[in-house]
Amino acid sequence: MGRHLQQYRRKAVTGLVEAVRAEVDDKCLKSGRYRKDGCCISLKCAPKRHLVIDFDRQGSPLEGQTRCDYLFVADLAENEGWIVPLELKSGKYKAGKVVKQLEAGTRFAERIISRKLKIRFWPVLVFKKAPRQAEILKLRSSKIRFHGNESFIMLVKCGDKLAEKLREES
Repeated sequence: MGRHLQQYRRKAVTGLVEAVRAEVDDKCLKSGRYRKDGCCISLKCAPKRHLVIDFDRQGSPLEGQTRCDYLFVADLAENEGWIVPLELKSGKYKAGKVVKQLEAGTRFAERIISRKLKIRFWPVLVFKKAPRQAEILKLRSSKIRFHGNESFIMLVKCGDKLAEKLREES
């Protein structure tokens, strides 16, 4: 575990974003438009203190491996944060591949984020067309495990505001 996260654990937990930022190359941080494969997600209404890791960029910690598109990290309040692996699809997809991609982003987050933190974890598939494989994603076998807790994959339509959807589920 990195030096920054060890320091982060010792003080009041109000800087999840800064702690994660210290563990990744600045080249893979994304701002602006969040668009992949003809699909996008809006970060309007997101907490001010957030960051997005683009796993497809040079310097990505998952470069050359199976990976999701993005990892959204946000500070909510003292001792609370959001961790959201995101996969964006505009057309057909295979549920099993989406699960593996989201799991890869989740494993990265687990390596750098302490179990002691109060994290709201939501793996998200952002889709453009009605997903035919959505029923498969609702099965128990498609749940994603983060620090021992299982979560179903949240389905969000392309162009929706991510923060609003996350707040609805909380």
